[in-house]
Amino acid sequence: LELHKEGFVARTSGPHLVSEGQTTDLGSFPLVRGGTITGLVAKLADGTPVSGAVVRLIGVVGSVQTDSAGRFAIDAAPGTATLAVSAPPLAPALAGPVTIVSAQTVDVGTVSLGAAGTITGTVVAAEYGYPVSSAVVTVPGTASEALTNYAGAFTLHVAPGSASVTATKAGWSTATVGPFTVV
Repeated sequence: LELHKEGFVARTSGPHLVSEGQTTDLGSFPLVRGGTITGLVAKLADGTPVSGAVVRLIGVVGSVQTDSAGRFAIDAAPGTATLAVSAPPLAPALAGPVTIVSAQTVDVGTVSLGAAGTITGTVVAAEYGYPVSSAVVTVPGTASEALTNYAGAFTLHVAPGSASVTATKAGWSTATVGPFTVV
């Protein structure tokens, strides 16, 4: 059972057993009002707004895009959250953590995206060398993240500095390579 209402945090319940011809009382389902996180995404170099940047909450499915003025608003459950902001070919950035309060809006201000280097590669099975699709490739401690394609290939945009790359996939061992120097 999934419950959705505009302005509230979605909730799931179940599984429930409902017998044919019988009425099953599932009790109460309290919904919690969500909060909203707003902000502006701009280029670090000159402060111009970034239209179409993707803004997502770390650990939560779904995202929003910035409007033509670089502004965004994303709904969130009450608690603490960190935002990941990306707009290739710029380096992605993290914003937060921020505290979300029920039925309130919190503004994170300006999230600046700077120049990036690009890291590409292919994730392969260690034993046989065949490509691994749908592996998550990250630069730990950053918002840089990619999903490998059918050929195991990935592209990451990374801020200048030292970076290692980690590949993970359920049921597989985790692999880390690096560090690399991104200039």
